[in-house]
Amino acid sequence: MAYDEGLADRIRRALEGRPDVDERHMFGGVAFMLRDHVCCGVVQSSLMVRLDPDGSDHLLHRPNVRPMDATGRPMRGFLFVDGDSLASEDALQEWLDRAVAYAESMPDEEDDDDDGESMPVETEAEEEPYEVPARSSSMNRAAGGGGASRSGGMTAAPKKKAAPKKAAPKKAAAKKAPAKKAAKKGKRK
Repeated sequence: MAYDEGLADRIRRALEGRPDVDERHMFGGVAFMLRDHVCCGVVQSSLMVRLDPDGSDHLLHRPNVRPMDATGRPMRGFLFVDGDSLASEDALQEWLDRAVAYAESMPDEEDDDDDGESMPVETEAEEEPYEVPARSSSMNRAAGGGGASRSGGMTAAPKKKAAPKKAAPKKAAAKKAPAKKAAKKGKRK
């Protein structure tokens, strides 16, 4: 799906000089990420901005502003801005300032705790290996035969071993055999 390259260029110029901005294709357009958080973007001919979900509803009364509805249901905190609301560079900058302020207020990806302090990052050498306990065959049968494998996929149900086929009853053959033996014995005599 095409998007308004002119609007995307205006956003690039407004955000240039920021080392924490990255551009990614998503939402059928282009999104500008700030510290790995969606900040703003262009979808078709609309400016998409991400704002505080609890403080952005009052902006919906403005002309040319609507909730972002990419999935059939509005996404809280995401708005589309169109037309005259973006005509001037000052009007665009006003929307971008709001989006940048919200993205800057979000915690860094490495710092998702609420106290604002960064968490120590463990290296692979410090981690102890974790083994997934194997399921016993009785657990497999109780669970219906299948279960999650170590790779995360589903395992096939264990195949039941076919019961060995019983030999056909040899009663009739056993009765005939003595008769043949008796007949043979009778001829020798």
